[in-house]
Formats: sequence, structure tokens, C-alpha cells
Amino acid sequence: MGINSQVVRYNYRSRRYSDNLILHVFRYLSAVTGLSFVADDSEPDIYGNDNDQPPLSARIIITADDAPAAPKTGPGPRGKTVGYNPIDLIAGRLSLSAKRGPHFPIPHSPDTPERLLSRAVRDLVELMAESGLIPGGRRAISLWPDGHEFGVALTHDVDILRRSIPGGARLLINRRLPGGWGGLLDSIRSTLGLARNPYDDFEQWMRLEKERGLESTFFVFCGKRRHRFDPVYKLNMLERAFGEIRKSGFDIALHTSIGCFAGDGIAEAKSDLENSSSMPIDGLRPHYLSASFPEYWRAASDSGLRYSSSLGFDDRIGFYNGMDLPFIPFDIGRDEAIDIVEYPISIMDCGLIGDGRADSAEVADRGLEVIDAAQNSGSLIVMDWHQRTFYNRDYPGWAGLYFKLVERAMALEACFIGLGEFTARLRERFWRQL
Repeated sequence: MGINSQVVRYNYRSRRYSDNLILHVFRYLSAVTGLSFVADDSEPDIYGNDNDQPPLSARIIITADDAPAAPKTGPGPRGKTVGYNPIDLIAGRLSLSAKRGPHFPIPHSPDTPERLLSRAVRDLVELMAESGLIPGGRRAISLWPDGHEFGVALTHDVDILRRSIPGGARLLINRRLPGGWGGLLDSIRSTLGLARNPYDDFEQWMRLEKERGLESTFFVFCGKRRHRFDPVYKLNMLERAFGEIRKSGFDIALHTSIGCFAGDGIAEAKSDLENSSSMPIDGLRPHYLSASFPEYWRAASDSGLRYSSSLGFDDRIGFYNGMDLPFIPFDIGRDEAIDIVEYPISIMDCGLIGDGRADSAEVADRGLEVIDAAQNSGSLIVMDWHQRTFYNRDYPGWAGLYFKLVERAMALEACFIGLGEFTARLRERFWRQL
């Protein structure tokens, strides 16, 4: 993942975005593409300005609004464009401000392929190649090591740890899940100590992933409820599971309370989970995806966390705000970067399956299409499957669909990343710029 010796010079000013954010954009472009971008006011290769005339040395002219200059011919600057401003689009994506979850039930739809972050990166790289700034034919996104074309990260949320007798009875009466009398009987057997709880299946997930040479991350609630919709289990109920996870080499991260949406309580929750699990905690994800950005990222970073996987949907699939690559967010209010890596979620089990059948071709095809498209775009697919969905009585075919998607990604030779390990590599690649 080393940055190569190719250097592109830029001089870019924008009415919308600060100089610090523009610097952040080019540092991110360096991290993602493997190119080196250096600010040069005198002889830039890429020039963007609201008012001043570009110097004759400029190879690419990009205006700082949504009406880029038309390509020029003849002597003077060769202003090649792509019909929109990719630098401003990337700046807007990296400086996302949003409020999500039960406190802020504001819908947001996935972006079309033309508005993805990866598309803006690829268009800019192609523009530089067409202008002779870099060799043609290179892969635009060089994040994925060993020649892989796209990435996949496997994750599991631990929301409901046990299938209890009262819960089983409610499910039977309300018919919210198809487990029926068999599910209630399984709940009774596990309560009497005659069988393992139906939702306690960490070993099965890890065994089947390990057989494929893969590892995943379990997002675990800290045990202290701050909202009535939070999980109800205590960390001491996970003592055996923590031992299995440590032994397997898999990872855990923090699943924060809905009440932590603005960052309150994150540091305490991280400490509690580390003490109970005897494992370092580097990442987090909010329950119900309830978070206010950038405050949530800022508090997580200040608490010593290094990655987040918080942007996504639980009622559909796709890329929130077009974010299909891991990124380092920028806080416009403070005009500075936040030292955390965000891994947006693209396929959550309930968002893909919804009220449908997990074994239907229609449901599977929707998930497979996202994975197939990622190979072409160089995107990252973060899959999020709740650990309890291995219980086939309540979730028929859900685990089978998960492995069907995983095996498609394997067949396409995706780079399967561990979030903690990849975070260290991306942060090093980003922060060493300049």
C-alpha cells in the first residue's frame, strides 16, 4: 500500500470549502489512489479557482462550482473536465453532517452509481491520465493490497443475546417470527440447561468463516442501557463467548447505546467492554445506527477509538450518501480532520431481506448485484449480519444467504479485510501525507 513516486501539483480554492478541507481532500486522494498530491501555487497541474485566471501551466482546470469550464484547445491551459466538479463532490462527502436513528428519523436514500465517492475518484484519475499527468491504464483505487479490485468486511451485531421463555411466548402470540412452538420449546430447553440458547451461536459463525479463511468482527453492547430500545443483556453473559472469540483470533468492537448518539457515554462503554472481554476495543457502531455526525465520530476519536462502521441502512441496501469507500471524516465546525476511519455499511441482513424470503432469488439477486457492482467500482462492501440469525427456526435461510453473498465475493477475488488491521494501514497512508 505504499505511495508511489508519481506527483501531481494542484492549486485549488473554493467558496464552499475551506483550504483545510481542500487539503484533506487531496490527502485522502493520495491515500486512496497511491498518487502524491502537492500544493503548488506557481505551476499547478490541477487548477481550480472561483475568480482568478488559471496560469498557462495548468494541465487541468476545474471550476469550484457546479459549472466546470469547458475543455480548451490550442495554446494555453488544457482544461479537461468530466462535466461536474469531482473535488467539490469529494469534499462534500468527507465533510458529511447527518443525524440518524430514533432521535432523528430522517430518511436518506442510497445514491446512484454516478454519485458514488469511488466514481468521483475514478473520474479524477482518468482526467489526469487523459491530460498526460499520469500513465494511463492504472487502477484508480489502489486501497486493496495484492492486486485485489474491491474490498469486503464481515461484521455481526449482537443485539439480542438470548431467546428467553417470555420472549419466545411473545413471538409465538404475535407471530413476528416463524419459530412457533418449536422456538418456544428451544427457549425452555436452554433455560433449563438442557441445550445451548438458540441465539448463542458465535462458534458456528466463527467455524464456518474460518473454514473459508475469513474472519469477522462482532459488535457487542456494553451492558449499560441508556435508552428503552437498547439491548438488555449484561456483559457477564458473554464470558464464554469472549473466550471463544479471543481463541479464534476474531475481533470485537463496541455497539453503543442509542443514547450515545451525540457521543455521551462512549468512553465509559469502551472501558467496560475492554475490562469484560480482556481485548482491546478499537471500533464502534451505534445500535439502531443512531448517531449524530460529526459529533459521534469526534467523541469516538477522543475516547481512543480508531474506526467506526456507522453509516448505513436497516431498511434497504446501498451506500449512504454515496459513501462506498472507507474514509476519514472532516469536521467543518472545527475546520479539521477527525482521526477515525469510517467503514460505511452497504448490506445489512434486515435491509436486504425485510419482509421477503431469504431463500428467494429476488432477495439474493439484490445483494449479489451490489457485490458485482463493487468489483467494477473498487468499492468496499461491509456486510452486517446479526448473530442470532443463525437460528433457522426464526430466521429461515438468513445465514445461508450470508454465505451465498460471501462466496460470490470470494469468487470475484475480493480482498477480505479485518477492520482493525486495515484501519492502521489506511491511517498511516493518510496521515503521512505532507
